[in-house]
Amino acid sequence: MESPLHRAYKNVAIDILKEKGFEPAEIQEEYDVQYAVNGKMRYMVDIVGIKSNYRVAIECGQTEHSKLTNLRKIFDEVIWVNAKLVIDISDQWKSRYYTEIGKLQKENLELSNHADYVVRKANADFDRLQNERDDALSKQRKLEIQIRSLQKVIAEAWSAMKEQS
Repeated sequence: MESPLHRAYKNVAIDILKEKGFEPAEIQEEYDVQYAVNGKMRYMVDIVGIKSNYRVAIECGQTEHSKLTNLRKIFDEVIWVNAKLVIDISDQWKSRYYTEIGKLQKENLELSNHADYVVRKANADFDRLQNERDDALSKQRKLEIQIRSLQKVIAEAWSAMKEQS
């Protein structure tokens, strides 16, 4: 049964391979390696990344140095994921992700400021349009009063003309 720490190391190993450009289909766990020099040897490698032109073996946790040495004869690159490497990688990732978080926070602030500007402009436009509407309604009421006055004058003139005829 695999320990939680060993599983965590394997997850780090998979992340390393992804960072190196390996696709999930190119990454395998518990890879069986046959090695024939000075007698036949067989190794189970924790994680490997295999491309047509590049092969990486990753051992996780405790391992024998002779195994790493022999794997270097078979693979283009051999990585040993252990506590020290995980701490170093963690520090690198933290730095990269903190930088990314800072960029995203800056972008978020810029978007928030732009949204505030749009809202202020929309409110100003709304107030201006509402004032224009109020002015138009006021003019309409004045015109309606003038029309009623003219209608009254016309009706009185019509009435006066009828009385004279």
